[in-house]
Amino acid sequence: MKRYYLDCEFDGFHGPLLSMALSGEDEWYECLVNPIRDIWAINNVVIDKRPLCLYDFQQSLYQFLAKHDEVEIVADWPDDIRHFCESLIVGTGSAINTPKIHFVLDRSIKIKSVHHALHDARLLKVSQQP
Repeated sequence: MKRYYLDCEFDGFHGPLLSMALSGEDEWYECLVNPIRDIWAINNVVIDKRPLCLYDFQQSLYQFLAKHDEVEIVADWPDDIRHFCESLIVGTGSAINTPKIHFVLDRSIKIKSVHHALHDARLLKVSQQP
């Protein structure tokens, strides 16, 4: 089973997803086309990649996950898992096909976030290495 550390950036409290990253032996990072409206997000969230439409974002995530039979996804914040799961849904009663996924929410992980999804996912991974 492959382990990935998940981080997401979103537009304010319960706002739309802006970017998502998974960091493990390999990495996945994409940004979504969503206008940033929250003043805190405007001033703090780093988006440094061409944003994708939702369809292309989901296809990229599918291609990344499809190479595995089973994955464990570790996050330090509940909304990261929520945004990940919402990203799997493509329509009413329809979701992208995924391997078996195990989620770990570890609130004891403490990192100094820079509010860049890939950078923060890497920090999560490094913080958990012995």
